[in-house]
Amino acid sequence: MAAGAPTVFLNGDSSTTASGFLSINDTAFFNNVPLSLDPSFGVGPVDLFSVLIDPSTPFGTYSLNLFNIVGGPDAVTQNLLATQTFTVNVVPEPASALLMMAAGLCLLCRRQKAAA
Repeated sequence: MAAGAPTVFLNGDSSTTASGFLSINDTAFFNNVPLSLDPSFGVGPVDLFSVLIDPSTPFGTYSLNLFNIVGGPDAVTQNLLATQTFTVNVVPEPASALLMMAAGLCLLCRRQKAAA
């Protein structure tokens, strides 16, 4: 911020996800971000949110998710101050992939025994 700029209040956040399988937990925003910022101060790298992924979410890439910070010159203003887009890649966990491969090998071996 420029010298002489007013204090900015960080009053809240909003978010949008690309899928109903995804939800945002913004607890980190309220735990890590100060209520206001004076012109000469900033906030270093902090966690702002986490993404909760439903276990039934299909594997794939989910783009166009948004996290917004709102605030303004006082403790009640809700002007848009910042927006961050993010992408979520849903992939099988390694243990699940290994289990699926092992099951496939078992089925293949069983089929070969039945054919013999």
